[in-house]
Parts: sequence; C-alpha cells; structure tokens
Amino acid sequence: MTSTNTFPLFLYNDIVVFPFYSFTISVEDPHEYEVFNKAYSKEEQVVIAAFEKLPDDPEKSIFLPVATLCDVIHIEEIETGKFKVVLAGAKRVLFHSYNRDPRTQLFTVKVKEFKTTFPKDKDPAVARRILEDALKRYFDVAGFPPEKANQIIEEENLEDFVDCCAASLDQSMDHEGFRKVFEEPDLYKRIVDLTKIFLAETNIAHLEGEIDDEVHDRFERSQREQFLREKIRVLNEELNAENYQGEPENGIDPNKSINFDVNSFKAPEYVKERLKTEMTKAARIPPFTPEQEVIRNYIETIQSLPWEESTQSEIEIERARKQLDDDHYGLSEVKERILEYLAVLKLSGNLKAPIICLAGPPGVGKTSIASSLATATGRKFVRHSLGGVRDEAEIRGHRRTYLAAMPGKIIQSLQRVKVNNPLFLLDEIDKLGADYKGDPSSALLEVLDPEQNKTFTDHFLDLEFDLSNVLFVATANDKNKIPVALKDRMEVIDIDGYTAFEKKNIAKKHLIPKEKKLNGIEDVKLDFTENALDLMIKSYTCESGVRELQRKIASICRKIALAKAEGKSVDETITVDNLQKYLGVEKYSEDAIGKEPEIGVVNGLAWTPYGGTVLKIEAIKYAGKGNIEVTGSLGDVMKESVKIAASYVRALFSENKIVDDEIWDKSILHIHFPDGATPKDGPSAGGAISLAIASLMSGIAVSPKVAMTGEVSLKGKILKIGGLKAKVLAAKQAGITKLFIPEENRGDFSEIPDEIKEGLEVQFVTDCAEILKSCLDGIKI
Repeated sequence: MTSTNTFPLFLYNDIVVFPFYSFTISVEDPHEYEVFNKAYSKEEQVVIAAFEKLPDDPEKSIFLPVATLCDVIHIEEIETGKFKVVLAGAKRVLFHSYNRDPRTQLFTVKVKEFKTTFPKDKDPAVARRILEDALKRYFDVAGFPPEKANQIIEEENLEDFVDCCAASLDQSMDHEGFRKVFEEPDLYKRIVDLTKIFLAETNIAHLEGEIDDEVHDRFERSQREQFLREKIRVLNEELNAENYQGEPENGIDPNKSINFDVNSFKAPEYVKERLKTEMTKAARIPPFTPEQEVIRNYIETIQSLPWEESTQSEIEIERARKQLDDDHYGLSEVKERILEYLAVLKLSGNLKAPIICLAGPPGVGKTSIASSLATATGRKFVRHSLGGVRDEAEIRGHRRTYLAAMPGKIIQSLQRVKVNNPLFLLDEIDKLGADYKGDPSSALLEVLDPEQNKTFTDHFLDLEFDLSNVLFVATANDKNKIPVALKDRMEVIDIDGYTAFEKKNIAKKHLIPKEKKLNGIEDVKLDFTENALDLMIKSYTCESGVRELQRKIASICRKIALAKAEGKSVDETITVDNLQKYLGVEKYSEDAIGKEPEIGVVNGLAWTPYGGTVLKIEAIKYAGKGNIEVTGSLGDVMKESVKIAASYVRALFSENKIVDDEIWDKSILHIHFPDGATPKDGPSAGGAISLAIASLMSGIAVSPKVAMTGEVSLKGKILKIGGLKAKVLAAKQAGITKLFIPEENRGDFSEIPDEIKEGLEVQFVTDCAEILKSCLDGIKI
C-alpha cells in the first residue's frame, strides 16, 4: 500500500471486523449497492469502520481511528431491491481523511498503513503457545470440532494467527474487549487481551454447560420439550425466521435452493451422491444458521457447474482461416501455426495436443488472436489473468474449512460461462509468482496436462471435474520466464511484432474505423494520407505492437469529436503538414542513432519482452591503472561480456602491435550503456562491445548506420543468439542500413519476411575480427 489510498467507506457498528472474519450485511440503498457491485466486479476493496457518539454531545459522532479493509466476496439479490453482501476482512488500516458525496451521501476515505510492533524483550513463541492453549480449551468446552482449531494453529504468521483466533469468536460477545484487541498496535498486548477474552468465554461456556446439565436433570421430558420449543421460537424471532416450525414439513425445507430433483440433474453419479449427502445434512440443520449457509453455498456451487453442458464446437479450417484474416492483418506464420494446430485437433478428435502459448511483446494481438480462435471454433471465450497471482488457492480454490471459502478461478470461470468446453485464455502466464501460500505454477501443471486434467480436483468442490474438453491457450511476454515444467506442456508460438507496412494496414483496416465508432464520429469524413500514417508510425510511436498507434489515432478522433460537439466543421484529412497540430512535436527520430561517425560509439541490438531495441554503447578512456568501469544498470552476464570483450580486444591489438600494453595499463576504460533506468542483461552484445573498445583504442570512428548482434567468446568467436527477428525489425525501424549477424543464425534470418530485410545489408560472421576489419577503416588485423 502507498502512503495513502482512497476507498469507499461504510459504517458498521454491530461487530468488530477482524482480518479473516467474514460477515453478511443487507443493502437496500441503490447507491450503496452500486459501490459494492463495482468493487465486486473489479475485485476492489472497501473500508468498514465503526463510530461512537461524543459524551458531551450525543448528537455528534466520530469515526474510530482503526478500520478494516475488506474484500467483497459475494452479492446476491434476496428480494426486489434488497441485496445480501458477503464481506471478508483483509487488513487493518488507519484513517487519514474522508469526504462525503453530496449527491449520494456516501463516504470515501483515505487510509494509511496500520503498523504492528512486537516488544524485543518478549518471546513470540511463548506468547503464541499461551494463545494456542487458550484457543484449544475454549474450542473443547464450547464443543467445536478440533479440526477447526488445528486449521487456525497451522497459520505460521503470528499476526495472521492472532487475527484468525479473534475471527473464530462471536464478535458481538464482548464488543468493547474486541475493539481494544482490534485497535492495539502492540502484538504482544493484543495476544494478552485476546487470551483473557478466550479464558472468560471458556468459563462462561463451562458454566452454561453445567447449567444445561442441571436443567436437563430437573425437567421432565415434556417440560424439556416445551422449553426447547420456546427457545426455538425465540431464536427464530431473533433470526427473522418465524415461519420455521422445526422439522421440514412433508420433506420440504424452507430453503428451496437446497431441495431439487437430484436424479434429473445432469452430472456424473458421484456428484449426485455427494449432493444427496449434503442435502440430508442440510435437512437436519435449522435454516438461517451459519452451518446451513455453508452447506447451501456448496450445493448451489455444484448445481451451477456445467458438468455435462457444452456448446457444439466444430473445427472448420476455412472458417478459422477467414476469421483470423478478418481480425488480424499480417502474422502469416503465426496464423499458419494455429491452423496446423486446429487441423491436428480436427483429425485426431481429441485435445491431447500441446497447449498453445502465444509469446510476444504487448500490443501484438495475443489476446485478440485467442478470441478469434474461440469464434472460429464455435466456443465460448473466457479469460483469466495470471499476472501477480501468488496463491495456489487462486487456481485450486480454498478448502471448505476456511472462512469465506470459494472455488478457484478455473471452476469460477466455468461456472460463469455455463459450458464445460470453452476456449480458456490463461493470460500473462510468465508473470506467475510464488510465496509461502504455495506455488500456483505447480497447480497449473495438472490443469494443462491433457493426461491429468480429466480428473482435476478443486479444493472447495472436493470432487473431480473433467477439464479435458476445455481448449486452453496461454499468453506471455517473456517465454524465458515461464516455469520450465509448464513450458514443457506448451507449444510456444512467437509473435515478434509488426513491420511499419503491417502497422499502416492495421491502422487503415481496423484502428481508424474502430476509434471513429468509439468516439462517435462515424459520420465524419476523416481521412489519413499514406505519408501521415508513415510519419505517425515512425516519429510518434516506438513499439512492436500497435497500442500506442491506436492511442495516437484515438487522440486525433477525440479532437475531431470535440470540434463536432462545438458545432464546428469537422471533415478533415490528416496530412504530414497538419499532423503536429493534433499530436504535438515528433517524439522519435532516426537521429537517435546519430548522424556522424563517432569514436567509441557503437549500436548493438537487444531483445526485451516488449520487442527488439537498438542498444547504444559508449566507450571512453582516461588516465588510470588499467581498470574497467561499467555503468548502465547491467546484470552479471552483461558485465562478464564487457570483461571478455576487453580481454579479447587487448590480446588481439597486442598480437598485431596496434596498441602497446603500456597504454592499456595506464588507462581506465569506461563502458556505458545509456538509458540507465532500464535494466539490461544477456550475452548478445559481446560483438558490439568489442567493436566499441576497438574503436576507442584505435581512434577509428564507426558509422552510426551499422549495428550488430552476437555473443563473443574469449577467443573472438561470434556465437548464436535469440530473438533475431525482433532485433532486425528494431534495426530497420531505427534507420540502420548494415547488420552483422552470427553465421549460426543464417537459417533464422532466412525465415524473416523480405519486407523487413529490404534495404538492409547483412554480413554473416563467425569471428569478431571480421566485424573489426569491416567497421574500422585501415586497421590491420
């Protein structure tokens, strides 16, 4: 959390909301419902706070300083205009400031992080053991299952353990005591106060047990039955459940969602058996109790899943080809690979082929290709982003013993689309995380393995669900960051980016019509000249995809929309002459690579998850003791490349008597890689670094129109590199005219479209000396 964050604020004085505590509130105000629904749909959070009246002025209230940041777990309409909202506490926060919307009368609040401390002179292990003992004694006397206590004790983080203990109690029992525990920043004092509450509640529960035993001994059976009936009546009045009359009449439970015809339900037999078992349990439990709510939620989840519901999916290669061509310009190699994949699925009749993974920079159309693939195959499309997912429960779900447990995202998504054979896009699979809560990539192994996903078991369902009919597709920016075991289950298809010609056609066929429609100017005659589009692509964007280009077109459309709204003449042709009027000054230029040859300045080529780029390398020397200085936010591999290049050039120049060893010994070499805020690593700049050092020490300038890529060995051999197409595309866009490429990459170069290679002079090299001879005029090696 940053220093202050803003969230919707709701006041709730009935209970103290601890982290890990889930509760339900009723919402009838439409403005409140709108806020909760937005938070639920966008997976955002709200703040629940309490207030107290001022002793000297009961008409006024103040907010209590510590509040709870909560997740919106579920929203359900229980009657027209009335909603049940399930919330779960996430973490404590401190009030900073608040505002009130004069229209809706709802609050928003800025909060700060609540910091917890623990005294250095106290032993956390001892404090934890004391609280554990109090928890176990209370659960034993209160008659709770020991598994629930063990589940809480398994929590390793001390603060989370304390909060789980507090959340297990009835928050309305000792409101003031709970408020004190909740607001206490000293974790040790919090443990002491909570232990006292547990001990007090243990004594009360023990006393109630003794009283109940005595009452049962004294009362006759009829008197006891009368007492129980009266107790049930009072409880039902408190729970607004006055219609409940004890046992279900004629076998019909008041909760209709629990009673349905299991035999007609479309599901495997083992699912029906589980439903019957759970329904029998629910019939023995009074309605509106927490236990029945848990069972009801479980039954409803099973009911809502598409166990045997599927769409009619038929693969027609020509239809798929037309769909891909209509939705995406270019990418012929990628389309061909996808069509080959579909052909195998069509002929083999099963989905046991490797999962497709589309890898490439942002904005090249990975997600839209997957969407087109779903349309072409007649499947529903569902997407789940894995970026930042660190908890295994996101994939497998939570066990039902946890508070506010729910299925994982796989099952939730199938529940939403209501079919068991959608096209399921696992977006940004390279950005999966892992921490103490588990490794989600390991959970995905079962999901993506055709041999195992037929019996995928979600922790919440605790039932096998057949995922073998789901067509999984993954996307990634950097395929090298995909966990090895996951990558082994997928067929990676590289999408390296678009050429300027392809971008121009995409703009004309897709982006301009789309933005005109989005901005309400479809009826306006807005044209772009060929030269204007070329200039926009070349001087206002620098990307492998087309997102920035779309933003520039959208910017022009918004200005036209403003003119139209003001009643001005809006028919316009965008040309080179008036483009600056709409987009401002040019942001990128070929001058970035330089105009004149410079000593010690060389252009390398690099690959990033966002596409290829030209990597400028600068070298200078000054008096010193033969050291090498390296700057530019470099990784260890790149630093080693600098040392290898320096050693190679020194040995080569000494052997050929170009530079004396004495000059090397009395000079400090400083190699710099500009754009220092961007981390850089990898061995493929070795050849370029060698040329920069050789240019510096020989005093011979290198043309700015030359670039190269290739790892260099200590003996000067130029070794194979990856990401060649992206690098060549970046060189072409930057205005490079001559490239040096490793001989081992000749085959990769032949697969690059001729449009990209046009106008480039390419020299394939096996030894770094070939680069030095070609670039350093007059040098004798």
